[in-house]
Amino acid sequence: MRYFAIRFGFLAAVAALTAWPTMAPAADGFRQDEQTLIDILVSEDAGKPQKAIACKKLAVYGSPKAAEALAPLLRDPEMVSWARIALEAIPGEEVDQVLIESMGDIDGRSLIGVINTLGIRGARSAVPSLIDALQNKDADVAVAAAVALGSIGGNDARQALQSAFASADDMTVRSGLAEGLILVAETAMAQDQADDAAEIYDSVAAADVPPQRRIEAIRGSILSRGSDGVDRLIETLKSDDRVKQGIALTTVRELSGDGATGALVNAIEKVDASRRALLITGLAERGDADAQDALIRQSESDDLAVRLAAIEGLQRIGDVTALPALLSAADDENVVVVASALETLSLLPDDQLEDAVISRLKDADGRAKEVLLSVVGARRIAGAKSMVIDALDAKDASIREAALQAIGQIATMDDLGMLMARAFDADNGDAAASLDALRAACVRMPDRDACAEKLDQAAANASTADRITTLELLTAMGGERSLKALADAAQSGDREIQDAATRLLGTWMTVDAAPYLLELASQPSHAYRIRALRGHLRIARQFTMNNRDRLQMANDALKVADREEEKRLILDVVRRYPTPAMLNVAVKVGQDAEMKPEAIAAAAVVLKLVGVTDKTAKALQPLWGKPMDVEIVSAKYGSAGKQKDVTELLQQHAGDSPLIRLPQSQYNSALGGDPAPGSPKELTVEYKIDGEAGQVSFAENDPIVLPLP
Repeated sequence: MRYFAIRFGFLAAVAALTAWPTMAPAADGFRQDEQTLIDILVSEDAGKPQKAIACKKLAVYGSPKAAEALAPLLRDPEMVSWARIALEAIPGEEVDQVLIESMGDIDGRSLIGVINTLGIRGARSAVPSLIDALQNKDADVAVAAAVALGSIGGNDARQALQSAFASADDMTVRSGLAEGLILVAETAMAQDQADDAAEIYDSVAAADVPPQRRIEAIRGSILSRGSDGVDRLIETLKSDDRVKQGIALTTVRELSGDGATGALVNAIEKVDASRRALLITGLAERGDADAQDALIRQSESDDLAVRLAAIEGLQRIGDVTALPALLSAADDENVVVVASALETLSLLPDDQLEDAVISRLKDADGRAKEVLLSVVGARRIAGAKSMVIDALDAKDASIREAALQAIGQIATMDDLGMLMARAFDADNGDAAASLDALRAACVRMPDRDACAEKLDQAAANASTADRITTLELLTAMGGERSLKALADAAQSGDREIQDAATRLLGTWMTVDAAPYLLELASQPSHAYRIRALRGHLRIARQFTMNNRDRLQMANDALKVADREEEKRLILDVVRRYPTPAMLNVAVKVGQDAEMKPEAIAAAAVVLKLVGVTDKTAKALQPLWGKPMDVEIVSAKYGSAGKQKDVTELLQQHAGDSPLIRLPQSQYNSALGGDPAPGSPKELTVEYKIDGEAGQVSFAENDPIVLPLP
């Protein structure tokens, strides 16, 4: 509605003004400052901008004394909003009276603004004038008056709104009157007049009003009745209207009063399964533990949605008494129910639950023991470790698997040797699961380097296969000590270990691996030097670092790269991170005759970002080598259907290298104007270099670097 937009615009103006520096008055100079501001308002010489600033300051320093000076501004459409800034903030009946008197002299947006201000001020003396404004022919004015009356409240406002509401035909006005009545009802609720509020809400909900007003009224009708509103809530929840369902669920969370939770619990069976699941979710979100027994019962429902809602709801309000039901759900045939139950068991916020799990685990067997072990792992119940270790040797394979998963979550450094022994035991049928447990334990250790030291030492005399497995564990853990172990293994005399270590180094996820990879790449006799160099370049190409370090990595790689494949990767670094210094890298790569065309193309990418300057042109000079015979055969500039011939212009600037420097960086300036204003343009060039023909197109204003044919 329009008056909302007007009001929002006014508040935005207030916010913008309050960003101005404030004027801190002296303790005994306040009145003088106020008078100075008033003098500005009444001065014929002061301009409107000065008066606007004065209004803003009077919002801070003004008193009722300023009301008379502000009154004329309410009649000025350009100043009314500024005057309201001050009048909204200044206390006193004098201000209310000034605003009320202005209502007879203004209309439209100005009148709507003044009415909004009266509503914000809660000006009871304005009620008669606002009641008259309900009959205004301008629907937006009538709506603003209705909302203001609702904000002010009281019996007179209520009766006037109800009377106007009963006879209003215009739907815009009816919506505003309904909003005013809802505001009156909210005030009544705040004053513990719930019966009056309920009567108002019911009248609006039953009337012909827009859906938004009806929804607001339904919500109020439910909440105003407290626990007695549950029947109405359930009736609303049963509706096929999704919006009504949504407001019903919102009120489930909001409903207050003695017995509200109990009334909602009693209503669970009054709705069908789909709505019951929603109601259960709302009950849980109330956070009232009185609903726990109901959720426990519903966790055994035949309906999957209801059951899952109850199990998930116990995460919020459940305690140790929910343990039997959750353990039962965790033993269900439905994997979704099992997963939900285990998640709830892992998150249930009750300290007593861990003791209860330990107590049950002592005598449990079969599937019950398996479930309890899963809970131990999920909650990381360290007090159950001895029982978990005992279960590692259970006859039941499912129990052993659950125990291994649990020990992976609660193991300490002292348990790593035991887990390694199980994982590296070729005769152990649970070796794979033991390895998973070892991996889970290692990545959890707070001191990664100490853990890596222990693993590395323990695997020193292990078989090649187990040593490789240990290297994979170290990679998963990360850390300085793990990286050092991989680097040492990469220098091993065992080719298989070299293979595994260099492969893992190439996947390392921090830049710390770069020096180790470069060292390997620098060894001509190392079997995996190429792999190491590619790993080094992977870091340079993909990882975050400063430009200086990346440049150093590219130059280091270039010193040991002797194949075109790796040199192309170096050029990829140049293209991805174009800086002036990277031009030197492209130049060095281009000293290889076979790589020159690709080096020139990479240099062109850099120039596109950094521009062609004397410095960059000089840096590229070694890339061209000996002078080249460059001939511009044809050059056209423009877009489809709107091109101009710029062959002669380009010929004038061609030299003895593929780089053509125009006198201005803008094509339009350098090539004699814009042939296709407002359209994307290209420069298409046919040329020969040392007699070899080529053709290329450049996007508008790109540096002109001709590819070698």
